Amino acid sequence: MGKRSGMAGQTLPAEKLTLDEINRQITFLEHRYQSNLSASLKRDAFGTLIRLEAERERLHGLPAPIRKLARRK
Repeated sequence: MGKRSGMAGQTLPAEKLTLDEINRQITFLEHRYQSNLSASLKRDAFGTLIRLEAERERLHGLPAPIRKLARRK
């Protein structure tokens, strides 16, 4: 069976992550959201991205960007 990504199933509370770790996960999720994946995987990545950016804002005071889920044309 193939290997899963390091993000899959990861449920660490944001309080236990350093700012660098949060930023790395945000970058990974941004890439995953913008890649050529199925709509459901993109939606999942987007939801997690929004939650993680909100946690980063709460914990470290870095403002979360305003994002909107892209609709199919």
